[in-house]
Amino acid sequence: MSATDRTRSAATSTGKTPLVEALLRAEAAPAALRYPCAFAAIGVAAALQEVLFGGGPAHPYLLFFVATLLSAVMIGRGPAALAAVLGCLIVSWRKTAEPDGSEATVALAAVAFLAICAAAIAAVETARQVFRALAQARSRAEAGEREKEILLVELGHRIKNDLQRVAAVLLVQASTAPNHASACELRAAAARVRVLGRLHDRLSRRDGEGSVDTRNLLGALADDLRSSCGGALASVTLLAETESHTLPLPVAASVGLIANELVTNALKHAFPAGKGQIRIGFRLDADRYVLEVADDGVALVAATQEKIAGEQGSGRGRMLAGALARQLGGRLDVRSGGERGTVAVLAFPVARLQDKADG
Repeated sequence: MSATDRTRSAATSTGKTPLVEALLRAEAAPAALRYPCAFAAIGVAAALQEVLFGGGPAHPYLLFFVATLLSAVMIGRGPAALAAVLGCLIVSWRKTAEPDGSEATVALAAVAFLAICAAAIAAVETARQVFRALAQARSRAEAGEREKEILLVELGHRIKNDLQRVAAVLLVQASTAPNHASACELRAAAARVRVLGRLHDRLSRRDGEGSVDTRNLLGALADDLRSSCGGALASVTLLAETESHTLPLPVAASVGLIANELVTNALKHAFPAGKGQIRIGFRLDADRYVLEVADDGVALVAATQEKIAGEQGSGRGRMLAGALARQLGGRLDVRSGGERGTVAVLAFPVARLQDKADG
């Protein structure tokens, strides 16, 4: 937990109890209301003493001390001091009126009572100052957090807009490329940049760290591919069936780029007839996360099966996907889906997520 989180937690834990609220609001009421309340508190204490103990209680100052302490907490030190003096006068008058009442003994008891009340009032006032300082620190921390969140959101929007401009420039260059191969490479680069833009668009903050929800990310990836590929997906159904997991931003970026490469590769090679289905899946399997992109197009020929790990593939997309998979500490394989289709599977350990996020 960061220092800011600890400060906010401490302020929150002390700022919501009734006692603290009473301490902080004690002096908010006008004096014309608070001082009569002190008279009322002493009156109630005197009445309770008469009902409970009669004329000669064993501890004549007890209820008056309680009234003084409550006044200090609820209505401030000034009314509490008045309550202490009133309680002292009432008890001293009663003691002096008793046949065996010694003025020296009564005076000593009164001084002791007033000293104890003064110490209690001072302690309550000190506590009030401490809690007021904590409340101010909490307000400053919350204001700082709000400002930081606003700055992060603004930064995310600017990064996303810059990435969109980069993607637009790449697409313009693709439209004027001298040959088909160069145009395809530029469009692929634009698609990768758009993936990064989607990450920043769906970025959230948890404990000061950037994170992305996999269901939102891959669902948005599928939506964007449907809209951007146009004719290529006119007769191809693209489904996203993913579990919701929160990944650190670097990990989510790698997963999104790999998914983009796998779907793009399937669109290029799996459907010569232009009809079929591609499914994107993401799940937690024991201690591993599994990304799966499956199509029902042309099945791989056994002799040409290869891992999309970069070692054997010659395409840049395959090399990128393989490199990203190795960075995650995982494995990216492609295999035949049976009589029809191809299944590409990325599996990487959950234990590597923290290392990846810290890196």
